[in-house]
Amino acid sequence: MSKVPFSALTIGKRHYFKKNDIVLPGRKGDNKVVMKDKIASQYDAYIAASASQFEKITGLKCFFLRLEAAMTAFTANPGCKYCERIQGTYDGLYKCSRQRQMAVQEAIKSGTTKILRCHAGLVELIVPLRIENEVLGFFCTGFVAEATAAENLRRQKNYFSVRYGIDEKELLSLVNNLRVESTGGIETMMHLFSDLLLYHFREFDTEHSNGGFSPALPSPEDYYSSISPDN
Repeated sequence: MSKVPFSALTIGKRHYFKKNDIVLPGRKGDNKVVMKDKIASQYDAYIAASASQFEKITGLKCFFLRLEAAMTAFTANPGCKYCERIQGTYDGLYKCSRQRQMAVQEAIKSGTTKILRCHAGLVELIVPLRIENEVLGFFCTGFVAEATAAENLRRQKNYFSVRYGIDEKELLSLVNNLRVESTGGIETMMHLFSDLLLYHFREFDTEHSNGGFSPALPSPEDYYSSISPDN
């Protein structure tokens, strides 16, 4: 299986952001990238169907976040009980939100999915959804641990316990209940989610005569995003 991730889903006209230029929908004075609520709501059923079907098939949490809200506020969006506990601390919530925002910025620039290895040891998929010239938001899923990461969490349980103010026994119990996946398993999840998105949004495209979509091709270096846990 190829180790190149699928692209962010692009519907309609292709648009490339300038390097280091992240434009958020709804910014005053930038009519080019304003996504009207009326237009955005047309996609809600297809967004929900994609996330729901992926959850049923894989058993993994999958949700969609609107871009403006996710990039301007730190809010808890846990994908599992371990995430929920980590994000229940101030330091954990800040780092989770900050890393996700950085991964989203990278994904928007490159037009590809990003696989984020988070500060707490999990793997998260960030999948932007671009409609015409605007990024409406992004899907988040994954929240699994690679075998080496899970073992590192067990060995460093004292460090993580002190860092997040979580009882060591409670932390170990949460780590032991994490879903562990191989790199190949994570890659398979990426391609499965890609297929689900393409299926549901082709249906939308047919119903609304939106003019077609063509995902941008990713590059191999986009496979894993390297984001410092201290940012």
